[in-house]
Amino acid sequence: SLSFRIEKSSIQGIKNQLNHDYRSGHIPKNINKDLIHKNIALIDLLRANKVSKKIEESKSLIKEKTGRKAQENAEYLFKGIMTFSAEMTKDYENNPELFAENANNFLKKISEKYDMVALSAVIHLDESTPHIHLVFDNINQTTGKGVRRNINPEKLADIQTIFAKSFENMGYVRGTPKTETLAKHMSFKDFNKIKEILEDLQLNVELTEKVLIAYNKGDLGIKKYVDYFKKNDGKGLKVENKIEAIKIIKNLY
Repeated sequence: SLSFRIEKSSIQGIKNQLNHDYRSGHIPKNINKDLIHKNIALIDLLRANKVSKKIEESKSLIKEKTGRKAQENAEYLFKGIMTFSAEMTKDYENNPELFAENANNFLKKISEKYDMVALSAVIHLDESTPHIHLVFDNINQTTGKGVRRNINPEKLADIQTIFAKSFENMGYVRGTPKTETLAKHMSFKDFNKIKEILEDLQLNVELTEKVLIAYNKGDLGIKKYVDYFKKNDGKGLKVENKIEAIKIIKNLY
């Protein structure tokens, strides 16, 4: 299965994301350093050290197209992520050209239909679950107006469908629509924190989506462990807490 999400971010958040995407600086513990060389940049038009320059260019564009200075809290860039099932690693290695072609076709389609222009797209194969991190230009080059604020739930659902259709030739299917799961939005940070929890408990990280949904629905057992883990950054957990959490999560199967 696969899914696609977007998220608002601060300027520093974008820089941090780009450093993470290109494995610059600190390498988190969940990354397999022996596999970093397998990561592939599909689109490499923006790096952390170029973000400030890009923002200045966007400010000039906004002034040119709208006749007004950019607002103090203007959003110039935003993040996205394409996630796949764990089997994608094998599928990618069997046919990397087709996988890259599908990903680029998807990005081309949403650029043409929703003005979502990707400035960076990096395939990560050195973590437990394969995914593609994205950074989008939030300023429409024709109008000088913001892009992300126009991506409502209906459009996002359509983008999910376009994503799935782009990978049909590799056997991938669309994830469960948000309207069916009743899942609320969760930040990348919290999503990744749940993946860390599953790794810490030595459980299959493909359960991340199910745990996320249960967490957002207010499942008391899930919330108790996830909130504790988040607060303490995974440190100092008692063995009995881990055993209890494993039982609770396995009940989601």
